[in-house]
This record gives sequence, C-alpha cells and structure tokens, in this order.
Amino acid sequence: MTGLDDRGRASLGVVVVATLREMVSEHLRGRVLSLVVLATVALDPFSYVMAGVLVPYGTTTLFLVCGGAVLACAGLVATSPAIRSLR
Repeated sequence: MTGLDDRGRASLGVVVVATLREMVSEHLRGRVLSLVVLATVALDPFSYVMAGVLVPYGTTTLFLVCGGAVLACAGLVATSPAIRSLR
C-alpha cells in the first residue's frame, strides 16, 4: 500500500511542479515552489493528529474518514474554476 501511495505522490508531484514551472515567471519560481513544499510538509502533523484521534474508533473508521476527506478534496479541486481553466 505504501508503494502505491508513494507512486501517486510522485506522479502528482511531477504534474504540479511541471505546471508551476510553466505558469510562474522565472524570478518568482523559487519562492512559489518553496511555498508549495512548505504547505505540503506543514500538513503532515495535521494528518498524524487526525489519525491519532480516529484510531481508537478502529482502522475501518480511520480509512473511511480519511478516504472521504481525500474524495472531498478531489471534488473541490475538480470543480474549481481556477483548476479547470488550466491547459
């Protein structure tokens, strides 16, 4: 399971970085990419806390809630006009 997760992150990371490289001007690219990395790393502790709160309710609940959160975020991204306008 971890291998699939890592492959998903790696392929998404390539898409995000490639898109940012095309859309952000060169003089701001380093700052924008550093903010993306900061946001990615800064959200890790939140996920650990969320998992710690949900584990006492069972792993099924943990995976259902976290999977639902991922689907909700994907839905928000898919319906975002700013994301949909990217070509």
